[in-house]
This record gives sequence, C-alpha cells and structure tokens, in this order.
Amino acid sequence: MVNEAIAAQRADVSTVKKNRGKEFKVKDAASYVKVAGDMKAIDGQAQSVIDLHVNSVNTHFNTLTSLTDTVRPEDDPFVEHYQTPAILEILCEEDEEFKNSLKTFISTIDDCEALIGKEVIRRYGGFYGPTCVVDFALIPGSTSNVVNQILLETKIPEAHKQAILAAKSWGNEYFLWYWGSFL
Repeated sequence: MVNEAIAAQRADVSTVKKNRGKEFKVKDAASYVKVAGDMKAIDGQAQSVIDLHVNSVNTHFNTLTSLTDTVRPEDDPFVEHYQTPAILEILCEEDEEFKNSLKTFISTIDDCEALIGKEVIRRYGGFYGPTCVVDFALIPGSTSNVVNQILLETKIPEAHKQAILAAKSWGNEYFLWYWGSFL
C-alpha cells in the first residue's frame, strides 16, 4: 500500500515537474492511470474495492480524453470532492440514525482540536513532504487520515464511520455501492 501511494505521488509530481507552466492536457494524467491500474489488494482488503477505484480512474480518464484535450480551472467544481456534502445530505434525509451519527461526529471534531492543529502544522510545514490539496488516499498527512483518526474517537456504528470516511475519499463509488445495500 505504501509503495502504491508513493508511486501515485511520484507519477503526479513528475507530471507536474515536466509540465509546470504549460496548459494541462488530460493525457498527461496517463502515468497516474497506469499506477492506479497496478494497485492490488493486500491482506484484509477487498479486491472489489480496489477494482472500483481502478475502474473509476480508467473511466474518468477514458471519458475525459474522449471529450476534450484539456480541463479548464473553472471546470474544477465538478470533481468528486465537491460531492461529499451532497452525499452526506442525502444520507441524512434517508436515515435518521445516520443523521444522528453525523451530528455526533461533528461534535467530536470540536474535541479533536489538538489533533487537527498538529496535522495542519505538519502538513503545511512540510513534515510529510509534497502533498496534494485534494487528497483522497488514507495516507499520513491526508485529510482522510485526520477524518479517520477523529472517527476512531467517535462513538457511532462502524457502518456510519465507513460511510463518512468513504464520502470524504475517492471511495465515493464504494460508498454508494456499500451504503445503497442498506437503503
């Protein structure tokens, strides 16, 4: 897992270095697509979840390259991380217990101010090296990792923790598949 995360980061960093200051071309993301395609489940992980990510990356790449050569900065609001609030809102409307769990999680965030402050200083101080503003992976320094650490302190059902974490991460597809089985 660590090797895959580092390979993905290297693919991104090398692409940025090579193309810095130039117009972004969708095909420039091919190195990340290759790294994602090589991801495999390890003990305790379900290959089906990894496959969801790989299929999502391939589908996004193939669809975007079939539609355009570039993506403009103003198109950014359509990326996955902007879906998190909508997904959580829908879940709250569908499931009162989940809504209560989300409120509990939100109140637990207040109790984790020291953890959040420490991670902010570490991340922006360069402790973790190069990081991505939009970080979907559960790696040290990522927002998903901080959310996970807070969830460990939150007294709510495990399925609700998984749904909250998945709604924040690249696991949106997994989240919809997983949670959809409960609705």
